Amino acid sequence: MMSSNNPNQKDTSAWIMQVWLSFVIAAIVAAYGLVNLPIEIWQKGYLTMGLFFTLGSTFSLAKTIRDNRHRRVDTGAWIFQVWAAFLIAATLTAVGIWNLNVEFWVQGYAAIALLFMVTTAFTLAKTVRDNNPNEVLDNLDADGDGFVNREEAKRNPNIAAKFDALDTNKDGRLSREEIKAVIAKRDDNKAA
Repeated sequence: MMSSNNPNQKDTSAWIMQVWLSFVIAAIVAAYGLVNLPIEIWQKGYLTMGLFFTLGSTFSLAKTIRDNRHRRVDTGAWIFQVWAAFLIAATLTAVGIWNLNVEFWVQGYAAIALLFMVTTAFTLAKTVRDNNPNEVLDNLDADGDGFVNREEAKRNPNIAAKFDALDTNKDGRLSREEIKAVIAKRDDNKAA
């Protein structure tokens, strides 16, 4: 797996396929387990809601963490709410699993299915964001003006070295369109 911080690097198609397959397999395994658990229907409903709440809050948390890693773009209230939702969802689902009146292996299966879903969701969210051309600009745009100036470009040696060539309109800053053109050209060269 590679990071998109370097526009000359990209996740391989094998990595992307593995990430998506892991997520789909986790979803299938969790769904199969929920349907076949030897518990009452209301308990299955509780665990299903807990799984979806935990999964949704996992994606929100992953996005919030990545959006705020270089500079804070969300309010403190939003960040608190996202973390609180994730922790509450995971805790209530874990408490529900713990309190199931079943053999320990059944509880273990449910717990592992939940953990598998959460970890694959975090990995999927990261992979999707890493393959977004806007991520390069977002990583470098320290002042949040929507452009990468020469000073900001120094955070990525490859972009800094090619800054003048990348700055096709010669305005002293790189736009989303200029960065997307570089990424598209790189992808075209790899395909050829």
